[in-house]
Amino acid sequence: MLNESNLLSAISRPYCGYFSSLSEKAAVLMEALIQNHGFVDGNKRSAVFLSLTMIRLSGFDVLPLNPKDDVDLQIEDMAVALAEGRINSEDICAWLTPRLKPI
Repeated sequence: MLNESNLLSAISRPYCGYFSSLSEKAAVLMEALIQNHGFVDGNKRSAVFLSLTMIRLSGFDVLPLNPKDDVDLQIEDMAVALAEGRINSEDICAWLTPRLKPI
């Protein structure tokens, strides 16, 4: 089952006019998709996928700060932490900002 209004609300949040940087927009998209529960299952996976898609369609990629960093694992961990209320979009934005690099 899909809650279309919650999903549309989450997708529109980055474009409400309060967020200017790509890292802010991607972070609030991830947060809104996870917290709004637009899907019965897969909210965290969808949030990660759609946030990374937004970043890539904007001409950027998320790259590690050092070769030992596993950004995919870190993003997955952040999605879980968001769902559990341990972090928020500001934390994700702070993590994303130095890692966004033009493609």
